[in-house]
Amino acid sequence: MLPLLLLPVALAAPEISVGAGYARTTYYEDFGSYKRPMAELSALLRWEAGWELEAGGRWIFYGYSTAPPLEGFVAGRAAPAIGPWRPTLGLELGVTGALYRDYPAISETNYGPGKDYSEVAFRDTVAPVYVQVTSEPLRFRVKRFSATVGGVSIGRTIPGLAAVTRLELTWARLEVALW
Repeated sequence: MLPLLLLPVALAAPEISVGAGYARTTYYEDFGSYKRPMAELSALLRWEAGWELEAGGRWIFYGYSTAPPLEGFVAGRAAPAIGPWRPTLGLELGVTGALYRDYPAISETNYGPGKDYSEVAFRDTVAPVYVQVTSEPLRFRVKRFSATVGGVSIGRTIPGLAAVTRLELTWARLEVALW
């Protein structure tokens, strides 16, 4: 029965939008926490029934990564239209380069020679793939423009031998509907 109810949504032409934003992600692990500011670009498909599918990338502002300072993600969300208010709630799956740091470079820059790299073994066991629940309660739409002022996402890396919890705060985001 459910597939029959979703059929009109699947057949309706989605609206296509592009967006850009700024977020700050905090990673929590056994050794403490660290923050990473990010700039985001994304493309969205939005169905009139209140569903969204988004894919995009984030540039991580961090200079000591051994992996490219990038994140790629896909997200599916419920996005009901209540007048101009368009709150969202959904799931995001992504791959991040924020968890792989160049410890020798950090050590020489911040601490001088002789730093203990015992935590490197821990980092090498953390998977770069994460899953998180996303929420944008302060999202509004006027004509072709959508704006978010504050969004919260919380998730974890998909466990290898260790897992890292991530808390992402979206400070600002703007989307434009193309058609």
